[in-house]
Amino acid sequence: MRNSAKVTLGGMIAGLSVVCMFLTRVIPTMTYALPAIAGALLILLTIEAGTKWALGAFAVTAVLSFVLAVDPQASILYVAFLGYYPILKSWLERIPKRWIEWVVKFALFNVAAVASYWVTIWITGVPDDFLTSFGAWGPVILLVLGNVTFLIYDYALTKVITLYMYRFHKRVRKLFHA
Repeated sequence: MRNSAKVTLGGMIAGLSVVCMFLTRVIPTMTYALPAIAGALLILLTIEAGTKWALGAFAVTAVLSFVLAVDPQASILYVAFLGYYPILKSWLERIPKRWIEWVVKFALFNVAAVASYWVTIWITGVPDDFLTSFGAWGPVILLVLGNVTFLIYDYALTKVITLYMYRFHKRVRKLFHA
């Protein structure tokens, strides 16, 4: 793929990702879903142009998310995990032993989840005492539910990648390699 095609595709994907992130202000109930969609868009760029281009689009989207003052929690989620995970997924799945791959994936998710939780509290100023309303097990229950959600998210990304490769990859490749 020529560099001009990579720039074009990268700009389109970054633009769509920024729109998804901006929509978190318009549709506040989508605080978690829209950053996940914005990150999933980077799969296309990773496949067609490579990891470096996808990381560049991730960085542009991350910066513009904060500059355009979208929902701060959504921006933090995007930067902490949902934006770069779809790019990293292909690298993580190259780990030869499947159980080590999953240990690394879950470790990465849990570190990102805990870090984004504390950064969100620090930036937004929301007190963390709402977790105690669930009792002493509140944080643990939320983290377990987060891990289940991550497992579903990883499975969904795999299905999206498979669908893209079988249905659209040849068409997009032909479009940008012409």
